[in-house]
Amino acid sequence: MSENENHEQSTGDCDCELVSQSDESPGLVKSSETVVRTLFSPEHIEQSGALKTNSVRMEDLQDAERGCSVDRLDEQHGSLGDIVKRAKDKTKPGRKLILLAQASVESIRQLATEHGVQVFCVTDTALEHRLCHADIFLHQTSDQGSRAELQVWRRKLIDIMVVSQIEIEDAIVNEAGA
Repeated sequence: MSENENHEQSTGDCDCELVSQSDESPGLVKSSETVVRTLFSPEHIEQSGALKTNSVRMEDLQDAERGCSVDRLDEQHGSLGDIVKRAKDKTKPGRKLILLAQASVESIRQLATEHGVQVFCVTDTALEHRLCHADIFLHQTSDQGSRAELQVWRRKLIDIMVVSQIEIEDAIVNEAGA
């Protein structure tokens, strides 16, 4: 891999971003990609429309083996239609909306401590039946600080996500008409 390709993959702080984390991997997550976290209303959104903090679990961010699950959104990895179909299949009674929280990988990787250390890593963790899968987690060696400071970093991550909403009934109707 050339130096230019390495730069496209990672800011350099997270070595795990430079090595595939899955045998199913279609390739490393590039900074130019967009990732999508699939969430649901009412459990993940405030009445104001802002995402609740439970939309990104601290336990997931702190666990490099698990991570905060997202999908890579591009022609090679996955489409919004695929993501909405999977979300529709996961709906439970009482859920009204599918929430698609999108963020650029570059903006996630640019979140850094006052010492310039990258806070979050974004790695490819493709699954056999979901090649678009990736994970976001806290950089294990960064100096993010106390639990309260970690919660601030989580909020910053949530705040860079742009949310679109799809009525679950519309998703069901659109799929039936397709």
